[in-house]
Amino acid sequence: MDLNDIWQEHKVWILSVLAGVVMFFIANNMISNHYGIQGLRRSISSLNGRIKSREYYDRTTLAKARDEEKRLEKALEKAKSETIFRVRDDYALEGKGDPSLYYLKRSGKVRTQIRSDMDSRNVEFLPLSLGLPKAQPTDPQAMARMLRGLDLVQDALDRLLLASDDVEASVPDQADLVGLRKVSKLGIRMISSDRAKRKSSSDMLGERVSVSMEFQADGRTLERWVHSLGATETKNVKERPLLLSSLRATAGKEPGDPVLVKCEFLVLSERGS
Repeated sequence: MDLNDIWQEHKVWILSVLAGVVMFFIANNMISNHYGIQGLRRSISSLNGRIKSREYYDRTTLAKARDEEKRLEKALEKAKSETIFRVRDDYALEGKGDPSLYYLKRSGKVRTQIRSDMDSRNVEFLPLSLGLPKAQPTDPQAMARMLRGLDLVQDALDRLLLASDDVEASVPDQADLVGLRKVSKLGIRMISSDRAKRKSSSDMLGERVSVSMEFQADGRTLERWVHSLGATETKNVKERPLLLSSLRATAGKEPGDPVLVKCEFLVLSERGS
């Protein structure tokens, strides 16, 4: 049987095989172009080149970076301790039973104590509500915010009376001309979240309460009081700092007239607290 006979007899099969071979090479070329490993190899080679060109840090540099991180963490904790308001337990609702009853009990006790302290020193005291809203809050969170503000109010007034007592004791012959004379206004209000975000881009702080005060005293009492607002120690007890956000003092018209002081505090709490 010669080739012609083979061709005539098996040409269909031969053509099918040849067509299959051609299709195989075409498909293989397409798959290699689209899904082959050549592009991946090029990417790996390029990445290795970039890695080799980068500067690596040795152990000494890494240790310095970790020390710096620790230093910054300590600085952050110090800054937080000087700004975050640490509410005293008597002004916290947690573990005190019914929030409404405790709010009434605590605010009434503070009101009585402050009024007694002012009367005993002949200080004219006008804001009998202590800056609290006329209508008692019904939401426990709102009560907690108001109690934080009340905590600061009592603390700030206690320090103001202490400064007044110290100045009066230092000049007993002029006791009628120095010291705290009058407390005319107190205010406690919640700063809305939108306003807080406009004032600061920090996301570390949570709720913010504003406490405003207006009073009259002599210059020395005012100076001592402002100094006492920082983290100081009184009778071996470390006082927490009170964050004063603004203060305006206006001198009296006549010599010996008290200074009119208008100021505002911020009660800052950590987010989630």
